[in-house]
Amino acid sequence: MRSLTQEHLNQIVQSSRPESLSLKERPPIRDDHASHLFSLIQWGQTTLASDHLLFPEMNGRLPETMGSLIRKLNLLFSLSSPLLNEPKETFRQNVHRRQYAYEFMLETALNFYGLESRWLDGREKADSLGYILNCLQEWEDREREEAGGSIAEAVISKWLSRMKRVQNGSSMVAKTALRIEEGINFK
Repeated sequence: MRSLTQEHLNQIVQSSRPESLSLKERPPIRDDHASHLFSLIQWGQTTLASDHLLFPEMNGRLPETMGSLIRKLNLLFSLSSPLLNEPKETFRQNVHRRQYAYEFMLETALNFYGLESRWLDGREKADSLGYILNCLQEWEDREREEAGGSIAEAVISKWLSRMKRVQNGSSMVAKTALRIEEGINFK
């Protein structure tokens, strides 16, 4: 039986690569935003999924889309508990499923605070941010109950590591990553 360590989770998260997209093999789901986003997230295309919500056409449907998507992600998160006694590849897939769910939620929250979201209705954005924060809290609580490492911590560590590499660490983004690291207490 393997032991689950934060180091092991960090390695799995660092090694993830999004699946390729193809209009022929994986056409978009045109009549259901939540299902389309759910597919993108499962393929690791979290930035694309998050950016999809920034279009002004989402006004009037943003909270409904986020609510529907979060229900789907909650189910996926629940079913993707990485168990030490399962085959290695299944374990990795479950870690990646949770990783991609976290990445999407974090990217979306940051997008909603950013300038790119200026075309979205402020009330709908605020409601959706509330959904995201509640969902993230539930996922983190669930991970603590499972008594393993934290995939959320691995995702944040990966992001900060990437940020610190911008312009070999001399950029404002890299300096921001260092300040964030100083203020984080994963315990």
